[in-house]
Amino acid sequence: MNANHVKAYFNNQSLMIEMAIKEILDANSYRNFLVGASELIFHNGIYQVFSGHNIKLSKGFPKHCAEKDALIKACDHHFFGELVAVVVASDERQRDELSGKNPSTLHPCPTCRAMFGDLKDHVTRGTIFYMTDLAQINTQEYSFEELVEYHNDDRIKL
Repeated sequence: MNANHVKAYFNNQSLMIEMAIKEILDANSYRNFLVGASELIFHNGIYQVFSGHNIKLSKGFPKHCAEKDALIKACDHHFFGELVAVVVASDERQRDELSGKNPSTLHPCPTCRAMFGDLKDHVTRGTIFYMTDLAQINTQEYSFEELVEYHNDDRIKL
């Protein structure tokens, strides 16, 4: 990953975590499964952070993940270049429905991993994924490539 991107990530990491955690206040889930996310995007020489939250109003209702919500907000502001980093914050944990793994923090779901994999002009192997609980006790950090490998997600071609 570009050294300037890494520096921007470390300079914005605390803000990103704070924004992701605050987004949980707006999350809406019929089963109280609350998630916030933030994303650091580099576009036209500028770094900016966008955040989002999940929405799932009832069983059978399509889920709207926090990671996707943050991307939509960036696009709404016509600000979408390289995705430098993603922070996912939640006290929820769940077994990954595709890989069967049960990580100590909430990872992006298979649908979100595939979405990021499809954004080849914007997401790189080195895009940083940082997952944390709300107390920031359990944290994990992976590059996108490492995240895909961890979940053995062969749907995504890097």
